[in-house]
Amino acid sequence: LTGMDAETQAKLTEDHFLFNDKDRFLKAARGYDDWPIGRGIFFNENKTFLVWVNEEDHLRLISMQKGGDIGAVYKRLVTAVKTIEEKLKFARDDRLGYLTFCPSNLGTTLRASVHIQIPLLAASDKFKPLCDKLNLQARGIHGEHTESADGVFDISNKRRLGITELQAVQEMYNGVKEIIKQEKELAWRPENVDEMFDHLSKAKNCKSLLKKHLTKDTFEKLKDKKTSHGATLGDCIISGVLNLDSGVGLYAADPESYTEFALLFDPVIKDYHKLKISDAITHPASDFGDLENLGFADLDPEGEMIVSTRIRVGRSHKEFAFPPILQKENLSQMEQISIDALNILTDEIKGSYHPLEGMSKETQEQLTNDHFLFNDSNRFLKAAGGYNEWPTGRGIFFNESKTFLVWVNEEDHLRIISMQKGGDIATVYKRLVTVSLPCIVFIKV
Repeated sequence: LTGMDAETQAKLTEDHFLFNDKDRFLKAARGYDDWPIGRGIFFNENKTFLVWVNEEDHLRLISMQKGGDIGAVYKRLVTAVKTIEEKLKFARDDRLGYLTFCPSNLGTTLRASVHIQIPLLAASDKFKPLCDKLNLQARGIHGEHTESADGVFDISNKRRLGITELQAVQEMYNGVKEIIKQEKELAWRPENVDEMFDHLSKAKNCKSLLKKHLTKDTFEKLKDKKTSHGATLGDCIISGVLNLDSGVGLYAADPESYTEFALLFDPVIKDYHKLKISDAITHPASDFGDLENLGFADLDPEGEMIVSTRIRVGRSHKEFAFPPILQKENLSQMEQISIDALNILTDEIKGSYHPLEGMSKETQEQLTNDHFLFNDSNRFLKAAGGYNEWPTGRGIFFNESKTFLVWVNEEDHLRIISMQKGGDIATVYKRLVTVSLPCIVFIKV
């Protein structure tokens, strides 16, 4: 590196061939003392074999090439290592293996990696637990402590110590194969409802209520049905088909779905709500009780245990479908109807509406971090179409003290929420009921 011009150095670094002195952890450990003296890079003509001299370790021997032929990459590395070992003597301990600057690299010191584009898996909550399970490390393509770009990750074996070089590569190979499999599964989209049923039927590890109750007979009876809004069986089951780890796996595409597809919904509802299959599904008329004689008050009057209390209800507009089949104009119409209803509120619960569309990123993040606002990160809802046309028609209403909130077009058309610090459940409940009744009358839910 001594004497290398800045342009060459920048180009080699950009192409992922050369190291730099930007890692703050190495810098603090004095890994860059007397930089750039004694540092450099060796590479062959086609840049498939590199050696970093005095980067973090004395030598980093690297075999690399485009594509996924790990066999060819591994063979080249082994040939190089054996050849170099004829000339150089390396520090090795019978207990720790090859000795390195950082304890994380002890043992084989071998790190086998691929740069792989996995945007769907990386965005899911499965990614980190999967890497941990497979003994893999995921990091950005520009080295340790860097972030991914465009869903491209550097995936490598995490274990170096206590296994052989061949075992380390095999562990990475098997792990990446599983990652590719899961990315493809997430990218898969059925062309019709028959493909959905076939995919679900073959999913042996799926434990969802959808899988349990969507028998072949039920499927055949429902697959060609439609509601007056145009909702199909496919609209209702798509999330559970794409997310085989779902607990329920079923969403109603509109209010009529519960009757048109009752042959599926009823047993799922009974199972989830712990009813016997022979029981009729019944629900009493709404009764919020006597607000002056509730029978409950503050659960924690001393304020020693309960941090906050929250009660919410969901409501749906009668004349509109649910997210999977809503049009953009429907979302905007519902938003305006909801705003008109909320504007009748007075006194403590009087507030203002804040649409997500046009909301600054900073405001959105702050409201989300404060647990006031929702987002579009739930993969089950996303697969069900719950975030279609996002952020159109979505927003939040809250009063000045933020003890009363309404989410508009999150999962349900409306989520009406009463909340405050402490354990005074009676006050929280009364506030909710005071708000719910006039809103229900106005909106006709």
